[in-house]
Amino acid sequence: MVKPASRITRTGVIVVCATPTTLASERYERLKNDLEQGATMIEPDCHDWARMIEDNDINESKITDMVQQAKKHNADVIVLACTHYHWIREQIEQTAGPGITVLDPCEAIVVRAGSLMQHAE
Repeated sequence: MVKPASRITRTGVIVVCATPTTLASERYERLKNDLEQGATMIEPDCHDWARMIEDNDINESKITDMVQQAKKHNADVIVLACTHYHWIREQIEQTAGPGITVLDPCEAIVVRAGSLMQHAE
């Protein structure tokens, strides 16, 4: 979702909400380096969000803190870079308001999986 985010950002500031494993991955590092000249990536601490969602123990203050950090840095796109995070997308969108676009990878993953399955047949 980093590539689509880089295409739609007007401010050049993108918040990437991801697990520590994703943020440390070579693929993410390559994507970030490719886009770094054109965009600033903010990576808030979301290390416990997947567990928070799995336990159905949503911490509204963590969401608010992330959105406030996004606004402070003038971000206009928030990328939900974990399939768990679609469960809190609505809360993030409500907290962020209309000036920030929230991108969720779930639809793109379904399309890609369908494409791969068609090629496998």
